[in-house]
Amino acid sequence: MSTASIGGAFELSRYASSSTGLIHPIRVRQGTLDADFDGSDNDPPAASANTPVRVSAYGSPRQNGIVARNISISFTGSPPSPLVGKLQTIPVMTQEVWDSVTDGDPVTYLGAAAKVVGKRGERPEGGPGAPSGT
Repeated sequence: MSTASIGGAFELSRYASSSTGLIHPIRVRQGTLDADFDGSDNDPPAASANTPVRVSAYGSPRQNGIVARNISISFTGSPPSPLVGKLQTIPVMTQEVWDSVTDGDPVTYLGAAAKVVGKRGERPEGGPGAPSGT
């Protein structure tokens, strides 16, 4: 199994931005939306996207635009074989779910048990790495 197929096909979903207050489109795999953080589902917001500006699920420090808040996990169960011993980063669709998760919380991701080992907040447009505009 290649790592490209883990988590299913990419699909367009919705992300509630804490920096813009808008619902943005975001491209993620179905496995991202199926993640369970200690009983909190990683469901997208119920409302439709109200801006065409996409959020990046994963971003580099030099990338412009909004980069999603995320949670890093370490598997404690038996993950798909290409992921053994690897940390995974999962974009979190709503601020409420992200706020409810703390280090060490149990996670179910791709059918395997894991635990939270870190969190990174949303990087807003113009955040670190974005041009200053001067």
